[in-house]
Amino acid sequence: MKKLITIMLVSLVPFITMAQKRSKKDKTAKSEIKSSELRFMVIKGVTISESSNTDALLEEFHMDHNDVNTSLEKARIWFDFGSNINKEAAKLLEESRKMRSLTDAVNFLGNYGWEFVSSNIEREGKFTTYYYYMKK
Repeated sequence: MKKLITIMLVSLVPFITMAQKRSKKDKTAKSEIKSSELRFMVIKGVTISESSNTDALLEEFHMDHNDVNTSLEKARIWFDFGSNINKEAAKLLEESRKMRSLTDAVNFLGNYGWEFVSSNIEREGKFTTYYYYMKK
């Protein structure tokens, strides 16, 4: 009887003490993004039509004549990150001052991983305001 118990213990000990191997996670499955990792921003662009009183509109939007070429109806672009300003946002804000087209802004942000979500257009008087909503 002692021999039988000893043989059982000797044969069972390796099975009991073996470390279990962790299962590998499926690498093809996308990991879920936590809501705290999502970032949103709004691209605001203003265009002024040729026949408008450009001086009043430029004054209202705190722009000077160098910011807008009304004959080509270029846009003035702003990036709005809310209060979430980090190094990347500061760099993007600096670049936004050089852009004169909303298409340029969306393409530029696409290179940085931002995705277009939605847009809105408001017309008031002689100017048009575009809002493009982006997420990352």
